[in-house]
Amino acid sequence: MHQEIESRYRIPNRTLYERLLQLDTLGPFTLLPLGWQRMRDCYLDTREQDLARQSWACRLRRIDGLQQSITLKGPAAAVGPGTGRIELEMRLPQKTYDVAQWPPCELTDQIKRLVPQAQLAPVAQVRQRRYRLAVREDERLVAYLSVDRMRVRVRGSLVQRYLAECELTPDGGTDDLQRLDALLVNRLGLIPEQRSKQQLALLLMKEGQRQPPTSPRAQRLRPKDSPSQAAAKILGLYFEQMLAHEPGVREGQDPEAVHQMRVATRRMRSALRFLGPFVTDARLQRLVPRLRRLGRLLGAVRDLDVALERARSFAEAHSNEKALQPLLESWERQRARHLRRLMDYLDRPGYGRWLRRWRTVLARLQSRGDRRTIRMGHLAPLLVYLHWRIVWAYDGFVVGAPPETLHALRIECKRLRYGLECCADVLPARILPWTTEITALQDHLGDLNDHATAIVMLDAALTQPAMAKARPAIAAYSAFSEQQMAILIGTLESRWAEFSRRETQRAFEALIRG
Repeated sequence: MHQEIESRYRIPNRTLYERLLQLDTLGPFTLLPLGWQRMRDCYLDTREQDLARQSWACRLRRIDGLQQSITLKGPAAAVGPGTGRIELEMRLPQKTYDVAQWPPCELTDQIKRLVPQAQLAPVAQVRQRRYRLAVREDERLVAYLSVDRMRVRVRGSLVQRYLAECELTPDGGTDDLQRLDALLVNRLGLIPEQRSKQQLALLLMKEGQRQPPTSPRAQRLRPKDSPSQAAAKILGLYFEQMLAHEPGVREGQDPEAVHQMRVATRRMRSALRFLGPFVTDARLQRLVPRLRRLGRLLGAVRDLDVALERARSFAEAHSNEKALQPLLESWERQRARHLRRLMDYLDRPGYGRWLRRWRTVLARLQSRGDRRTIRMGHLAPLLVYLHWRIVWAYDGFVVGAPPETLHALRIECKRLRYGLECCADVLPARILPWTTEITALQDHLGDLNDHATAIVMLDAALTQPAMAKARPAIAAYSAFSEQQMAILIGTLESRWAEFSRRETQRAFEALIRG
């Protein structure tokens, strides 16, 4: 048993998350990288939440797919800017929720005292990708800083949050934690977070349950479905998601609503590419041009949302928000123009007719079950394998490739990922964990593309007479983006190697062997 003393923080955006990954100093402290970890946390409690009512938490953790342990944490108490909790931990030889099968130890005895005769079961599942840093001052190892990407599945979709934790070592004291807290909050802009990851996960799940369902996902894909029936289910899912985010887009102030509506249109287009050759319905193809147009209009607003978020984060971190104000105002005016064009499109009578045609076509596809056609149980693995081969064809061209090639690779990774996700019901279970690897590669390439896009936009701004006073700040931001882009290019080889290892190849090749 030992006492864990840590402070927790929310990272408000991906730009700041990326910056934390690159830090090597923080005030008087030196940060030494300890590497990445992938963790799957399963929080356990009784049906009546007996542990939570007593302010205890039980977590089953699997690290990098290998190490498995149980951790029991006691009630939290304030310690300086952080919290202190009693922590018990043990290795678990095999995954089981049955306390009677756990090895006898202090943790098992404490669980039995807290919930005698009760059965534990999962109450929340959390996936984490963690980057660990050792925090040193001179010869002292003061703390460990963890930079986490946390994902929780809510109504079939993964909800993502960025978090950080700073945990004291035996050589660190509360005064060290206070100094680190001041630097993380005041200098970097992190937001103190008092809730644990279990509490955050349960809150996200609860909020998701209060929201109206975005689609009739009860219609799962079946191996015997025809491509037309599969298209109806997949397109219907994303069509309803698109409509669910339209009210937020119309309000005009929520970048996330724009992002999610755009994602839904992209997934619809990917599904059409995926299954289109096997769905013979001319009326479906006539709906595609408007879908493409809607995606472009959403994309124009989304690109400026990303540009504004990154520019503001840079300005706040470098204390030159005032110097960049002309650029920010110019981009805000551009966003407003693109948003008006989007609103005009959504308000046209043709848009409403287009939505009604979608519903008619989807109902028609759902009713079609041609006995002569190939079934999704056979077709989906072949299509996913072919998409993987397209991505794999970039092997040997990734290192040193121009931005245009890497952007094309990112698009192919996205199509492969969408194919895996939309056909998950009829694919072998062993292939689905590789979605995480593809997502990580896609995110890496997406970050690289965002910086490349920012550089182009900044170069254009530098030529505008209205930006004369802001040019030094714009040039500094452009240099920062080039530096971040160089870092991402430098680490791309290792990211590609992680994705293209022999184990991944065998998993996808097994799809065509049955």
